[in-house]
Amino acid sequence: MFGWKNCKVGIVCAGLLLVAATDRWAQSSASVLSDGTWVRLGVTRTGVYRLDAALLSRLGLPVSSLDPRTIRLFGNGGAPLPQANAAPRPRDLQENAIRVTGEADGRFDAGDAVYFFARSPHEIAYDSLARRLTHRLNPYSDTTYYFLNVGAKAGLRIAEEAFTAPAAPLLTTYDDYQYREQELVNRVLSGREWLGEAIGPTEQVFAFNLTNLVAEAPVLITSSVVGEATVPTEFRLRWSGQIIGTQSIEAVSGFRYDRKGVENRQTFRFVPPAGTTPRLTLSYDRAGAASAQGYLNFLAVQAQRELRRGEGQLLFRSLEAAALPATRYLLKQAEAGLWVWDVSVPARPLQRPMSLNERQEGAFASPGGLREWVAFSPAQAYEPEAARRLPNQNLAQRPTPELLIVTAAPWLAEARRLASFRQQQDGLAATVVTAQEIYNEFSSGQPDPTAIRDYVRHLYRQNPATLRYLLLFGDATYDYKNRNGLMTAAQLANTVPVYESRESLHPVLTFSSDDYFGFLKPEDGEWAETFAGDHRLDIGIGRLPVRTLAEARTVVDKLIRYATDKSLAGDWQTAISFVADDGDGNIHQLDADRLATQLTENRVPLRAEKIFLDSYPQVASSLGLRAPRVNQALNQAMHEGRLIINYTGHGGESGWAEEQILTTADILSWRNNRLPLLVTATCEFGRYDNPAQTSGAELALMSARGGGIALLTTTRPVYANTNFLLNQAFYQALAEAVPQGELRLGDLMRHTKNNSLSGSLNRNFALLGDPSMRLALPAAEVALTQVNGRALGAAGDTLRAL
Repeated sequence: MFGWKNCKVGIVCAGLLLVAATDRWAQSSASVLSDGTWVRLGVTRTGVYRLDAALLSRLGLPVSSLDPRTIRLFGNGGAPLPQANAAPRPRDLQENAIRVTGEADGRFDAGDAVYFFARSPHEIAYDSLARRLTHRLNPYSDTTYYFLNVGAKAGLRIAEEAFTAPAAPLLTTYDDYQYREQELVNRVLSGREWLGEAIGPTEQVFAFNLTNLVAEAPVLITSSVVGEATVPTEFRLRWSGQIIGTQSIEAVSGFRYDRKGVENRQTFRFVPPAGTTPRLTLSYDRAGAASAQGYLNFLAVQAQRELRRGEGQLLFRSLEAAALPATRYLLKQAEAGLWVWDVSVPARPLQRPMSLNERQEGAFASPGGLREWVAFSPAQAYEPEAARRLPNQNLAQRPTPELLIVTAAPWLAEARRLASFRQQQDGLAATVVTAQEIYNEFSSGQPDPTAIRDYVRHLYRQNPATLRYLLLFGDATYDYKNRNGLMTAAQLANTVPVYESRESLHPVLTFSSDDYFGFLKPEDGEWAETFAGDHRLDIGIGRLPVRTLAEARTVVDKLIRYATDKSLAGDWQTAISFVADDGDGNIHQLDADRLATQLTENRVPLRAEKIFLDSYPQVASSLGLRAPRVNQALNQAMHEGRLIINYTGHGGESGWAEEQILTTADILSWRNNRLPLLVTATCEFGRYDNPAQTSGAELALMSARGGGIALLTTTRPVYANTNFLLNQAFYQALAEAVPQGELRLGDLMRHTKNNSLSGSLNRNFALLGDPSMRLALPAAEVALTQVNGRALGAAGDTLRAL
């Protein structure tokens, strides 16, 4: 896992490439993938790779007739895309310079080969403020993809450039950076940051290859640790038994909704004693708290080492060279036939000629600046870990639809069936694309949520007045890389990603959100994830979190039946049931009563039913208090049909309220043809990104026997006050939309979200449903007649003092 970002050289050159790519994209030119023969290559480590005739033959390429001069390579490296919309990025795959041995004769013979430089998805970069090297893992992928094209036209080749600077300083050392960061534990099953090994009181050893250290040169050791205990605790870091430093961890409360750990990150400057064997150890003093838990986030070591060849490829850079106008390098243990590439601009390597003396020392020179180098022999080049042929595609030139559906390949037929229905029934122009198609053009093949946002934004910028809805047709997971092993590789590939927050230790402040895909203004994207960083949605967004073809078929069947089955029409279409918990000093019932009153005051032709827990007898059981008549009232409402069922109160992934007024068993028992929109202002009922559990909302939506047609629901723990703000905004949006006669869920959701901004707590509400679906409101005159002629009676009296 070695990569590098050159902050003094690479950005300038790469920036020129980005500008050119952006200009081409602004003109909506065709993607390079639109024609020709293409192979996608997967790599996992930084270095030089080799493609020989045998490998190309296995991929089905016509090696015997192939002109090697037409071999081309494209790719944008492995770093995650920048979130900020205004940040530059490639808008298509960029061509990379490669070296092809033996191509001059126009034949690809058995001994010929293609060599190219590739980057790991995990970066090592120079922090110019801290003046040290750092690293960043790609949270979405451990593989970088490159795209091989053959037969179209001559490709870009690596140039060999000689450079002489006899008076330049001679460098015989380099600055090495190594890190250990494993992604093993997600403390709250949410967010994109993962922790590594559990650390206990016994010292744990972490191995680094630190041979040939420069004597008396300081070593920088960065330690990031996380502890969770109800008392103050401490980590201790040692080098070969000598204490380097301690890291204190403040106490946490242990409360269910408090943070599940505190990070301490420090960089220690240390001069290793001469003659000691490098050996880093870490231990965690729990201060007597048996329940305390400690974790390593990462350890990183920056050290000066002799510039000496070992086994395999050598990647190196010198921070000293950054301030020099020119440099000479002397590489020990060199050998004849060694290649030295300057890969400071990874897509445009340069080969520097090297002279070899009788002491097997290789010398070469270059202009100054912070540069990245790789020295290797051709036999040491790696082979890609994955390779597959690709069909042609050209999302770049598709027209902007009103409804964009992004799906996984196995659900493509059902997504297209829904798109066709919306076009024929509603007159909505609809387009269906797969997430992988988007990745190929917008994130160099890597799964990356920002690639989907960038494609949505591309369509939006083409025609802002046209694009109205985005439907994500597929399940999601907080575990982007399947580190917990809860999914098969195929199941992971069939997900459509959700945005996971940076916050990964606080169960309330962490979140997942599809809102990210609707932040399309130039100033949006770099989401601060706070009140100050709130953005407003530009389109309506919903998700159908299907996991199987049967579920995909079921939800499309339900959506079509909901819109077309005239036999289902009735006065249920004017009824809204407000269900409320009686906990927390009756705040939930008070909030529900205010919402019902708001509905009346807005003179919406809809009628309110109140199913408040306080209005029903509660009985003791071995499991605590229960209110069976509330369960009966809810099930009756589902059977009779309601336009909306709105719940306010405590809950979880599998049900509502401590009294279990809605359970998984209730949901599985529903056999209703009249399908409500369920609005649930309660914790986690709509979580859809945990592969280990199917939430109550998912069960209700995917049920082939009844359930709901859609849910405005919560994906994480939430607070009562922000619940009410969103609920209030929802009914205000409903009141404003009803007189217009056409109400689609995406518009309702967009207005609701934009008028109830409350930092990350607003983002934990999601629409599980089709945003282009019309809510089944009756005709206005029928609705008024029904409301005036009949009011629901069960628990319908207004509660004045709760």
